[in-house]
Amino acid sequence: MNIKVIIVEDESKAGNVLNQSLKSYANATVQVMAICPSVNKAVAAIKTYRPDIVFLDIQLRQENGFDLLKHFVNPDFELIFTTAFQEYAIKAIKASAIDYLLKPIDIDDLFLALDRFVENKDRKLNYDKFRILAENISNQITGQQKLVFPSKNGMEILSDNEILFCKSDGAYSFIYTIYKDSYVSKSLGELQKMLSEQNFLRIHKSYLVNRNFIRSFSSEGLINLANGAELPVSENYYTKKSLMDAIST
Repeated sequence: MNIKVIIVEDESKAGNVLNQSLKSYANATVQVMAICPSVNKAVAAIKTYRPDIVFLDIQLRQENGFDLLKHFVNPDFELIFTTAFQEYAIKAIKASAIDYLLKPIDIDDLFLALDRFVENKDRKLNYDKFRILAENISNQITGQQKLVFPSKNGMEILSDNEILFCKSDGAYSFIYTIYKDSYVSKSLGELQKMLSEQNFLRIHKSYLVNRNFIRSFSSEGLINLANGAELPVSENYYTKKSLMDAIST
């Protein structure tokens, strides 16, 4: 299997290191078609070479890497972000099910990202993922975001403000929303990292709940949600007082 790659990176050393690392990937032949120091050069290279993957530095010297997305309405390539900072964007990227690598890039993380691409090469949902990423970046101020979850049927796209609660099922989770229930291949711990700490509370080893839908807390240690669900609260996570304090802040 051949994988055509374009690297968008304005630091020549970082670009060359990534280039050499890609050549040592064992599960496919990686061809680096171009290393581009700017968005305009990257756009031209993508149109010329039609890569399978674009490695995109978020913060170029004079530009924002996100500007590249404006040039491709219906992209047919996978995107992997590289970044040394820009923490504000990481949650939005993760929520959109797009890979990212922290600099300096760990070669094991790089190979895992390539493995994921190889395993899912025929699953093309890039348009939705790019669109959702753009929405999530623009929604940073409101705190609302859309999330993309892998599921047995492909991908589930959910808005975080519609999620009532999440229930653990080992390496998987049930997600209960206002409109439907979903079963996704993310552990509860992974969901907790993706969802806003401001709105979602881990009340039990098996439950993560949206505080905006909590209606009451019974003397039996159960919270009641807006949809009528009752969930247990473990004192390993919250006492009644600390939960009430968390909800009211």
